[in-house]
Amino acid sequence: MNQRSTVDRICHALETSANPVTRNYVETSRLASVLEFLALELGGPDMNHYLSSAYRYRGIVAFELCRYDAALELFSRALERERSAVNLAHMKDVVAKLGDSMPNELPIEVVDVEKIVH
Repeated sequence: MNQRSTVDRICHALETSANPVTRNYVETSRLASVLEFLALELGGPDMNHYLSSAYRYRGIVAFELCRYDAALELFSRALERERSAVNLAHMKDVVAKLGDSMPNELPIEVVDVEKIVH
């Protein structure tokens, strides 16, 4: 079997395993590793696209497991490899989640400093 068709099959399997209905994160992580290895082994003009896909799927797993710091790093790697609307949208989602987890009020130390300055 030709390696390009193997990569295409892996990409299709990744879409299925990472689907919110399926949620097979172990298989998604395994397939992302295989895709990364094949991308590096094949090289060529599609290497960055395949590496971006591997990072994106790892980021999806991290995001679904509420590991937003890891997801942000993985999605930024994907965006670095391939500047696409999908990668940018994933980055936006992680930043929004990280923003939601920030406290609404400033720590007392910051409030006290503001009183002193003003």
